[in-house]
Amino acid sequence: MAQASRAGLAPILEELQKEKDLTLALIWQERRESDPEGYGCSRFCELYRRWLNKRDLVLRHEHRAGEKLFVDYAGATIPIYDGRTGQVQEAAVFVAVQGASSYTFAEATAAGQCLGNWIGSHIRAFEFFGGIAEVVVPDNLKSAVTHPSYYEPDLNPILVT
Repeated sequence: MAQASRAGLAPILEELQKEKDLTLALIWQERRESDPEGYGCSRFCELYRRWLNKRDLVLRHEHRAGEKLFVDYAGATIPIYDGRTGQVQEAAVFVAVQGASSYTFAEATAAGQCLGNWIGSHIRAFEFFGGIAEVVVPDNLKSAVTHPSYYEPDLNPILVT
């Protein structure tokens, strides 16, 4: 495992976690340029995934049914194409997941992650689930959190009332 172990695999994991558009194939390509005799892409990825699976890190969260609904926008925007006009509009993907069952609601909203879309997506998610959870847990996105903090974030007042 010369090419993979020489620099270690832990830094690869850190890089992949920091850079949202970075892939294992791109890392392999960079390494291959400096070591043309190294592993092929499929072997490099196989060795990396084998190492990753051996780490055996597990953190289980116990959730009561109906207790928590986790909400956020998922990743980068996606294009929505209008078949009649050919226009392309970017859309954000809102996702709401129930903690106990992982039952999921997702929708794409045009015009981004503004407060109106954020609230509208919640309303449609609650309608989809047929009710609301005791606690809605947002990530630190700007529409939901006015001052981010690991322990005590300030939530947008419209979400707290």
